[in-house]
Amino acid sequence: MLRQTIAFADPMTAAAGFTVGEPVGEFRAAGTNKFTGRGKWRVGGREEWRDLTAELQNPNTALLVGGGGAWTWRKITHDPIELAGTWRRESDGSEVAFSRSGEGYAGHISKNVPALEAAGFRVGEQTFSATRQSAARFVGKIKFRGAGGEEWVDGAFVMESANVMVGYYRGFVERWIRASASQPTTSKAPLVGLWRREGDGLEVRATWNGDTYVQHIAKLIGNMADLGFSVGQSIGEFKQSGADRMSGRGLFRRSRGVDTWHDGTIKVEGPDTILIEFPGVHQGRWHRIAEG
Repeated sequence: MLRQTIAFADPMTAAAGFTVGEPVGEFRAAGTNKFTGRGKWRVGGREEWRDLTAELQNPNTALLVGGGGAWTWRKITHDPIELAGTWRRESDGSEVAFSRSGEGYAGHISKNVPALEAAGFRVGEQTFSATRQSAARFVGKIKFRGAGGEEWVDGAFVMESANVMVGYYRGFVERWIRASASQPTTSKAPLVGLWRREGDGLEVRATWNGDTYVQHIAKLIGNMADLGFSVGQSIGEFKQSGADRMSGRGLFRRSRGVDTWHDGTIKVEGPDTILIEFPGVHQGRWHRIAEG
């Protein structure tokens, strides 16, 4: 006897009274790749079991027929699917970069769209936190910002495949497509996270957008605000150029409105220490103070 229990209940299923772990189907083999059995229905508060047949179309797809309809089911891999990487929301094209943070994951905006900008969201801002609940499901919090202010609401991501996931939060059902794999790893450590510069305490958050590390201001120091810098502003972008080295450029502003981008390099000295050098302009050592 094969038995089915609910592993995840979407809003419509939950509204009908079904709960995670509840038995909803039972089948017996009835030939090669064929099964007969029954499934649980709940309509208007009334529960009933209806006869069903199931046929495997391939090792990962089954067709269920009965109870007034037909449904195709696809097996979600039992191997844990990695959330880290950059994901693009189908509805608006915005992108969020997920990276490991402690025992879970943190998601930061890596590509903005006008609607999010109008609501006050900025590139580099954290808008998601998640922890793994199963091989293909993550639960956590999602940041919303509206007339009532800012709030974090409960939500979940269900992985349909390694490159497609569906988010459920606050009544929304949104499809996300993987835009890139997780950030590349140097021989010592990936460089995403929150970094503080020795000496003056400047802080930046490094994110990975698919092929480039981007640094966004996380904490202003000295006269940076007077020069027009703002939290969330991008001031550095680097690409991997070696096992423990990256090359790119950084933004310098000597006076308001006068910007200059200088070429520079990042040398990884340890899991949480890097040296950033702009030859003839500036050199600074940075320490990671938080992941994700």
